[in-house]
Amino acid sequence: MTERKPARPAYDIDIDMGGDPDGDGCFAYALIKFAYHINATSGKLEVMPAVALENDFRDENLSPRLPPHSDYWPAKKFTDVAVLGSAFAAGGQPVERMQAGLEIAGRSRQVAVIGDRFVEWGQDGQPRLGGAQPFTSMPMSIDRAYGGCDFRVPFDKTDPRSMGVTLECDYPGLYPRNPWGTGYLVLPDPIEGMRLPNLEDPDDLLTDDRIITRDPAQWYLQPMPAYLEWMPVNCFPRSLFLAIECEPWFPSPDDDRLEEVKRGFLPTGFRTHLQDQHFGNPPHKRFRQESSHGLIFAKALFGTDVRVTGMHPEHASLGFRLPEAAPGVEMKIENKREQLQPQLASVAIYPDLEYVTMTYTVSMPSPRPFIPGIHKYIPVAVSVNGDRAVPYQPPATVKDRLDAARAAQENNGSE
Repeated sequence: MTERKPARPAYDIDIDMGGDPDGDGCFAYALIKFAYHINATSGKLEVMPAVALENDFRDENLSPRLPPHSDYWPAKKFTDVAVLGSAFAAGGQPVERMQAGLEIAGRSRQVAVIGDRFVEWGQDGQPRLGGAQPFTSMPMSIDRAYGGCDFRVPFDKTDPRSMGVTLECDYPGLYPRNPWGTGYLVLPDPIEGMRLPNLEDPDDLLTDDRIITRDPAQWYLQPMPAYLEWMPVNCFPRSLFLAIECEPWFPSPDDDRLEEVKRGFLPTGFRTHLQDQHFGNPPHKRFRQESSHGLIFAKALFGTDVRVTGMHPEHASLGFRLPEAAPGVEMKIENKREQLQPQLASVAIYPDLEYVTMTYTVSMPSPRPFIPGIHKYIPVAVSVNGDRAVPYQPPATVKDRLDAARAAQENNGSE
């Protein structure tokens, strides 16, 4: 994977073609990313040097091929918000427990942050939550939230689903909501050194009597994982929007017995809506939404007040207001020009680094089909906030690549 450099000092932009070039669905689109310094004293955002667009999944060297977040979705229906960083104890004084969270657009997402601890097994063989160790900072990453996999859970090797075990993408002892996490135990047999989650949902805490699931089919009754960063593609329910074949080993109810339905994160009867969503078909548009629960927004966030608590080493609270409007964007295809309304695709907040990024998408129908790799010149350009237009750089044509390969072969033969 090559390291990208921003196209302009004040923002990054990338342009590409999409749609069906054989039909009437050909279009050009642009991805535009701005970065702002958060003035912790005044609470104002200040334009800062550009931050590059990240995780271009057109790059065959990208690892993983489908990362939790990419700036390269051509369009999203909703706006994703994520907070990335660590929790910090107030005044740098060690604590065993604290709270960190985000308030935005009338919503509040809070996370209970707890020091390192392990499952303790009593003489009666019953598990208990171990005492928490004091900490001054704690990474707010998904691997520290509740979840993981109990690899002791047996499975029938003749079960057709066992191929998923072989491919390491499924397992009956897997916690579907967060395979990356820790603390998920199914079997009651004592296991030493089992790390408990550092991050928990304050309204759905792990308790002594919930440490052991006992029945792997009852995973959906376990605590919801709590984190503010991006949701990986193999986490339930995002995985379902890739294909219905990504259903957990033990399917959950699709009514309000499932916490995601009860809290409004999924509609009742969601499987009916996804019954035709199979591998080989394009992923459902909801798959593009990358936020953790409660941080996907249908309404515009411009001019919205934001407050992050517990995630700055010096300030207990970090507040700011998002820009009042999207940037002005004009796109030109051949002799056709349009002023476009950008869609805010994602807001990424980095409290301890004191900056926030905002990624936008715009698109415009092409008056005629253009095929990258066939057409040598594709007359598309985009201007942002009246700046000098950025031209689309089409890839080398198939003919050019064949000519180059032929010339290289001839040169090698003459040596």
